[in-house]
Amino acid sequence: FETPTPLHIADYVLTDSLDIDVSYQSGTNELEMSWIFGNHELQVLEGDLDTNDWTYYPEGSESPVRYAVGSSASPVFFRLAPPAPSEVVRRYDWDDGDEDIYFKDMDHSVSNGLLILTLSASRSDPYIRMNDGGFDADIYSMIRVRVRNNTPGTQWRMYFWPVGGGEAGNSIGFNIPANSGWEIIEVEMSQDPDWQGQIQSTRIDFGTAVNGTIEIDYMEIYKGA
Repeated sequence: FETPTPLHIADYVLTDSLDIDVSYQSGTNELEMSWIFGNHELQVLEGDLDTNDWTYYPEGSESPVRYAVGSSASPVFFRLAPPAPSEVVRRYDWDDGDEDIYFKDMDHSVSNGLLILTLSASRSDPYIRMNDGGFDADIYSMIRVRVRNNTPGTQWRMYFWPVGGGEAGNSIGFNIPANSGWEIIEVEMSQDPDWQGQIQSTRIDFGTAVNGTIEIDYMEIYKGA
């Protein structure tokens, strides 16, 4: 008598909009899964379906994919889901010239991928506003800036404008060394309870009555821990 092959059970839950075609490749002991929805990716969960430990298999996989059927007795589940959010949702780096920035009470130029700001004590309210917003504050709560501060000012603020709200009063203060070398500053924006929903713009205020230049290499808005 021939030795029987292992028993494998594949259950399908299909919807009107999303489904996965599965075939068992007996020669390779693999499942081949394919789908036609280009804006979704495959997720996998092993063990208890009551948990929410779904992971992407692997992240960024495109149809079709093959899954090696192991000897574990634990069930394995698959589903389609929207792609995972990227780590960085907005990056301003001036490598290609100007970004969508509003400048107040300062002169500015771009050179070799650096934004150079010239401040004068006679101009009382210098700031830059990054107009390209439209991201989810509940996912992206950190702002990172690589900057060289050639002024005596040390107290800056990061303002933001939530959709349906206003810019005034929504801000986090942070300190930066005066007349420093290059520094990487990270600001946790969720310290302000209004950092939620959709954010349409962010803004850096550089204090008042200061003379000197500020160079910015890049600014990133990225996922919190």
